[in-house]
Amino acid sequence: MTVEAALDVAIVVVGVALVACLVTMVVARIVRAVGARRRARATAVLRPLLVAVAAGEPPPEVPLGRYERGVLVDLAVEYLGKVRGEGSEALQVLLAERGGLASVRHDLTSRSAVHRARAAMVLGAAGDESSRRGIEVLLADPDFEVRATAVRSLGQLGDPRSVPALLDHAGATDRPLAFGTVVMALVTIGSASVDALVAAMDGGRTAERQMAAEALGLLGAVGAVDALAAAADHDPDLEVRIRSIRALGRLGSPRSVPTLVRALGDDVIGVRAVAARALGAVGDASAPVVEGLASVATSTDVVVAVNAAQALGRLGAPGRRALEALVAAPADAVPAVADVDGPMARHDQAAAEALALLALADERGGAD
Repeated sequence: MTVEAALDVAIVVVGVALVACLVTMVVARIVRAVGARRRARATAVLRPLLVAVAAGEPPPEVPLGRYERGVLVDLAVEYLGKVRGEGSEALQVLLAERGGLASVRHDLTSRSAVHRARAAMVLGAAGDESSRRGIEVLLADPDFEVRATAVRSLGQLGDPRSVPALLDHAGATDRPLAFGTVVMALVTIGSASVDALVAAMDGGRTAERQMAAEALGLLGAVGAVDALAAAADHDPDLEVRIRSIRALGRLGSPRSVPTLVRALGDDVIGVRAVAARALGAVGDASAPVVEGLASVATSTDVVVAVNAAQALGRLGAPGRRALEALVAAPADAVPAVADVDGPMARHDQAAAEALALLALADERGGAD
């Protein structure tokens, strides 16, 4: 074959390839347009059905084929994100009865990560309790997004039987779950999860105890005060101790005061800082609390000093008197900080700022 002939063949091949690409692009565009029109028609038919169900009205009779059931699922999930109460429950019933959830459940084991994630999302939104175990399996999925979607879906299902699975997989090292996502799922499950969370505080792995402490505080689980106090005092993991102290502050129980006062004397700055803030949240103005906070309000550490001074400011008259005494005391009366050089060079700086804030609040209150 001559060079000219080879060049002619190459030109023909390139031309054919270009034509094929153009044809493919045109066909793809036509297919997308046809699909969009088909979906628009289905949506126009199904939307009144969903609106009627969400409003508690008798739904119109609409024949549903396989394609329409798929569109119904997508639209219903969209509506479930906007509707609450009886309307949400009615949409869940509609999905269970007419949405073809059986095929969605089948997708939990699909080879496609996208399909697995979508199935978990739909089944969680639909409140499909029969899918709980299948979704729990996805907590160990190799795809991170699938695992995250499974966590959120289990939170939506609200079954406390999923708490051990959530905590167990949260502590996994090879396929971990996002801390915040798990905690919010536990909080979404609600008070029914408290017993399992308290049990995790005693015998769970480190990550489990961290998440349990955080969730118990956010849930307002006053019954968990003793477990959290024990962890704040004795847990070998620093983060568990800090999260337990923070949770005790959120719970605001007077029973936590002895633990929090002890934490003010901890060797770790972070523990002292969180304990000071927690005591302010609890609001106990007893002498041990006021004295303990006053003792760290002159700390060389900015966060500890500021948290303690602000906590004193929340304790009413006893706290204000303690702040005034700190401001009036000479620097050499506080040996630990008498020669400090830095952002807290004045031993009374945090106390003075807290008093200024109280004075400003008084002025605004008087103006009102």
